[in-house]
Amino acid sequence: MRAAIMVFIFLSLLTACGQAFLVVPGGRLSGELVSGAVDWHDLPRTIQVELRPRQPYSINLRVVLVERGIFIGTANQRSKWAKQIEADPSIRIGVDGKIYRLTASRVIEANKRGNVLRAYEEKYGLDSTREGISNMQLFELHYRQE
Repeated sequence: MRAAIMVFIFLSLLTACGQAFLVVPGGRLSGELVSGAVDWHDLPRTIQVELRPRQPYSINLRVVLVERGIFIGTANQRSKWAKQIEADPSIRIGVDGKIYRLTASRVIEANKRGNVLRAYEEKYGLDSTREGISNMQLFELHYRQE
């Protein structure tokens, strides 16, 4: 019991600043707000994604770049964050201390889905025969102005 309390306190302190940490969700992202499009060429393995503008909730997600498009996805068909994006596609992402305003749209078109899934397989060493990979929910991120 004492160990569980110590772990809870440790994780609470790590997320006190509001940033997501590993698999622990956070709140509003902080950093320099960047407006306008960015020519992405080298994205990190994960980015921070902030959902629900009215009650910010941020998580770390794997990301891929395909033909200058930015994509996030989940193999979990009951993903809480994917449902939140579909309810309100306005998101913000955090990359290297900078914050970008984006919208997310579900990727449905077969050729685009195939290209994005191959990018996930290559970048993260995923097995295309593994259940769930071909059924990933994929979202393309687009810049928005406010």
